[in-house]
Amino acid sequence: MQSQDLPPNPPEEIPEDATIVRQIQWAWLWSSAPWIIALAALGPFGFGLIPDPFIASLIALVILAPRYFQYRRTEYIITDDSLIFRRGGIIGSQSYVFPLSRLKDIKSRYGMFGRTLGYQTVDIMIENGNLVSLNYVPALVDFAEHLQGKINLSDLESGNASENGHSEDLLSKDPERDPEA
Repeated sequence: MQSQDLPPNPPEEIPEDATIVRQIQWAWLWSSAPWIIALAALGPFGFGLIPDPFIASLIALVILAPRYFQYRRTEYIITDDSLIFRRGGIIGSQSYVFPLSRLKDIKSRYGMFGRTLGYQTVDIMIENGNLVSLNYVPALVDFAEHLQGKINLSDLESGNASENGHSEDLLSKDPERDPEA
């Protein structure tokens, strides 16, 4: 099999104890709202730009369908060692895997209507300086706090492992304990 035949991001095996968070129910509609409002405004005041209601309905479908499929196929998955961001589309979805050790800072923020409509955006800073924004995360889930807890736990475990390995190296090179050194 050639490398061109492989998908760009192979599907990740999701453990049973993983936390899976999906976007809020009406995310697809809220992301489409400005376009739908503009389309509705063009109807009576469009001066002949959209003469037929069928054309207007077709345009609305072209605006709404991709966003609906994106909403249905997007999920944020937290495992013990990584964050998996599955981003949906019309044809399928792509998975982006971020090891917890590469995540440096997490902030959640509400948009203009986020607090009222019950969603937030979670911004994640990766160690290379890039920012990943997870949109339309339900506000009641405490996603940012849960992810920060997993990162802290991962840091503690990796810190203990490196400290143990480091102290063993020091002990083996101590001349008083190792007569051959």
